[in-house]
Formats: sequence, C-alpha cells, structure tokens
Amino acid sequence: MVHRTFESISTEAGTAHWCCAIGFLTALSFVLMWISIVMPHAPYLKYDPADVPALMGACAMGPAAGVLVVVLRNLLRFVLVNPDCIGLLMNCIASGSFVWVSGWLYGKSLTKWGAVLAIVCGAATTGVLMVGVNYLALPFYLGLPSDQLAPILMRTILPFNLAKGLANGVLVFLLYKRLSIRLPRSRHPAFPSGSDGEPLYP
Repeated sequence: MVHRTFESISTEAGTAHWCCAIGFLTALSFVLMWISIVMPHAPYLKYDPADVPALMGACAMGPAAGVLVVVLRNLLRFVLVNPDCIGLLMNCIASGSFVWVSGWLYGKSLTKWGAVLAIVCGAATTGVLMVGVNYLALPFYLGLPSDQLAPILMRTILPFNLAKGLANGVLVFLLYKRLSIRLPRSRHPAFPSGSDGEPLYP
C-alpha cells in the first residue's frame, strides 16, 4: 500500500513536471514568434525562431510533445492575435513536420551526427512537404493560377523552408545541452515514443 502511494505520488509529480515543461515551452515559443525577419523578396514569408523550444521539447520529451507545443502555440496565436485558419494550418504542418521528423530521428541516435542528420532530414521533409501545401494554398493568397506557381515554389518556398529549418536546428544544436537541464528526460505515458530524452551528444 505504501509502495503504491509513493509510486502514485511519483507519477503525479512526473506528470506535473511534464505539463509545466509543455506550458513553458509553449509560452517561450509564442514569445519568440514575434522575433521575426521578413524576407525582402517575399514579404509573405517571415523567419522566426519559434520552432526552437518545440524542437527542444521533441528532443527531450519525444516528438509528440514537440508537436503539441507547435499546436498550442498556434492556438494561442489564433485566439489572441490573428484568427487565420489557413495560416494556422500551414504553420502547424510546416513546424509540426520539422519538429516531429527531427525529434523522432534524434531519439534513434543520441549523438552529434545523429543530431545533425535529424536536423537535415527534418528541414528537407518540411521543405518538400510545404512545396505541395503551398501549391494548394498560394492561389488563395496571391491570386495566381497554378501554372505560374512553379518558379515561386522552387525559388522561394523550398529554399526558405530549408533555410529556416536548418537555422532553427543549428540554434537547438548549440543551446540544447545548456537549456534542457530542467526538461523531463522521459516521455509522458500518453506519448510513448522514441528513446529516453538524454542530453544532446553526451
């Protein structure tokens, strides 16, 4: 009975820690969203480091945790800033795919090269995926026919998403070991995925 009580307390404390970490990362991601750089050649594209906390969460707590941070951040933006359903969906797809692929691959190989491979694959996945997504969405934003989208997609959308993913990945690579000390090192029972989140390149 006593053993079960201690086990229950430990589980509840772990869940509270996990929820607090998700809340903190979401808030940080929401704040970083405002530190943006508009692309001069494409004003509708903005770089921001908002995916850095989400990727840190994915590396420490599992890819589903990182995606949850992305979704919660976008819901905050939708409610408090701009109720743009299409923008919310596109950002969730772009950031979610990057965070999920990078976090999942890093969980398979907790090394320097594993981290590099995870970041590159995550950025590449997002770049290719967003070409298809923007092919469907840009006609609504820019009013262009589909047959005129190829140059924009290949010369602007693809390089932008690749560069954004790599830039955010580099930031995580440099900062993760120092800043992830207080993040939970295991997955929440609701998201059993990957390996235990140990420090980057031990």
